[in-house]
Amino acid sequence: MTATVQSITDFLTGRASSTALTSDQITSLVSELRTQINQLSVNVPNAQPGATTLLYSGLIGGNMHSGAVAQILADTNPGQILTINQTEVYGLLDSRDFVTALQDALGPESQSTQTITMV
Repeated sequence: MTATVQSITDFLTGRASSTALTSDQITSLVSELRTQINQLSVNVPNAQPGATTLLYSGLIGGNMHSGAVAQILADTNPGQILTINQTEVYGLLDSRDFVTALQDALGPESQSTQTITMV
């Protein structure tokens, strides 16, 4: 089965916890989550052979986000210039439902939320 943003969110929703997770539980959750995320497509619809993928981060000149510039380039060169926000992976990272489900799966604000960044 290929994972989708919704199936990953559903997986996390099913793992909601009212107590903080142990270190072993966090390790297990992260492993299962990573397996599912790795099934998401990073392909961009209508990408042309030899297309260039732009990576971006932060502000340009202190006031314009580089993502806005990358999007303008992608919009004016469809299929030739690609960005992560054209992929399913971005759809997951940008999903409020995913973020909420992840927080709920980790349990109450505690060591769980601090430990997951280290796993």
